[in-house]
Amino acid sequence: MLDDLTTLLEEFLRPQGDVLGLAVQALGFALALLLAPLLYRLLARPFDRLTARLSRYERVAQMPAAQEEFATLRSVLRPLSAWLLARLGVVALDQLGRPSSLLAWLSGFLLLWLLYRLAAGILTLWLPLETAQTWTRRVVRPVVLILVLVQASGLLDEFLNLGFTVQTARITLGAIVAALAVFLLALVASRAARSYLQHSFLPGAGFDQSLSAVMATLASYLLLVIGVLLALTVAGFDLTALTVILGGLSVGLAFGLQDIISNFFSGFILLFERSVGHGDVIGIGDELGVVQDVGIRATVVRTIKDVEIIVPNSNLLTDVVMNYSRGENRTIRLEIRVYTQYQKNPRQVRDALLAAAAQVEGIGDTPPPYVEFQAFGADRTNEFTLEVWIEDIWEFDEISSELRFHIWDELEARGLNFPVYQQEVTIRE
Repeated sequence: MLDDLTTLLEEFLRPQGDVLGLAVQALGFALALLLAPLLYRLLARPFDRLTARLSRYERVAQMPAAQEEFATLRSVLRPLSAWLLARLGVVALDQLGRPSSLLAWLSGFLLLWLLYRLAAGILTLWLPLETAQTWTRRVVRPVVLILVLVQASGLLDEFLNLGFTVQTARITLGAIVAALAVFLLALVASRAARSYLQHSFLPGAGFDQSLSAVMATLASYLLLVIGVLLALTVAGFDLTALTVILGGLSVGLAFGLQDIISNFFSGFILLFERSVGHGDVIGIGDELGVVQDVGIRATVVRTIKDVEIIVPNSNLLTDVVMNYSRGENRTIRLEIRVYTQYQKNPRQVRDALLAAAAQVEGIGDTPPPYVEFQAFGADRTNEFTLEVWIEDIWEFDEISSELRFHIWDELEARGLNFPVYQQEVTIRE
C-alpha cells in the first residue's frame, strides 16, 4: 500500500490527465457508496425472508441465537456491498488501463469496516451481550482504529505482507487474517444453515423432526469442513503437504484424544442410527429430560427440573438409556407405590387410587390409569402400584405431587389407613 500511496501522490502532482484519473477514481468510489444500499437490499432480502419464516416456529422464537446467526450475516452485508463495488471499480479501471491506486486505497477502509462488523457479530454470538459489548468497545474498536491509521499512512499492505515460509509456501499475516475471516464466516454460515434446514426447510419438505435434525447437522458440518479447507487454501498452506503431516501425527493424536475421538464417532452413530434424537424424552440414571441437541461430541439434555446437562455421546452408546419417546406413544409413565394395612380390602384400595387419578389434570386417558397389586408385603402390609401416563413431561413433578395429595384424601375418606410400622423385640433370659 505504500507503493500505492506513492503512486497516488505522483498522479496528483502530474498534469491534468492524471488529475482527471484521480477524479474518475473518486467518482467511482462515490458511485460505489451510492449503489451499495441497493446491493445491500438485494442481498438482505433472502435473510429477511428466512428470519420471518423461522420466527413462525415456536422453538426458534425461544432461541435468540438461532435468529442472531442470520442477523450477524446480515450485518456484514452493508460493508460487503460497498467493498465489492469498490473492488469491481478497481478491476474495471485496471482492465481499461486507467489508474486505480486511489480507489484501491479507499477500498481498504471498506474492508476494515467489514472486518469490524464481522468481529462484533461473532462476539455477540459467542458471549453474553454485555461481555460482547465490552470486548467490542475495548478490544475490537481500538484495533480497527489502529489499522485505519496504518491504512491512512499507506503502510497496511507492508504490514500484512510480513510472514514466513513453510517448505515452499509463503504464509503472510494478511493471508492469515483473510483465512480467519473465511473460517468465521463459514462457522456462522454453518450454524445459520443448520437452523434453517432443521426448523424450516426440511420440516416443510415432509421430513420428521429427528431426520431433519440429522440431515441439518450433517449439512452444517459439511459446510464447516469446506470452510476450513478454504481457509487453509487462503492462508497459503499446501493441502497435500498438510495431509502428509497430519498422517504422521495421527497415531499420537489418536492416543492423546481417544476420548474425544470416541465421542466424535459416537455422535455420528447416534445421528445415523437415530436411537436418540431431538425432542426425545429419555432417562439417564436418575435424571429424566428432553433431548435439546445431538452434537458431534456431546448431547444436551434439559431435565424436568429445567437444568441442562451435557452428556458425552459415548455414554449414550455404552450406558443404559431409557427412551420414552420410541414408538407411537410419546407419553411418560409415572409409578407411585402405595402400602396399606393387611386387613383392608384390596379392591377398595384400587378404587381409591383410580378415583385419585381421575381428579388430577394432565393425566392421559390412553392408556388409562392402572393399579397393580404387587405383593403381600412384610409387616402385614399390602403393596400396590398406581401407573398413570403424563402427556407433558414439564408437568411431571407437579402432577406427581398433586396425585399423592389426592391419594391421601381418597384413602383417608375410605378409612384405608397407611400401615404403621412397628418392631417388637423379645428379650429372653
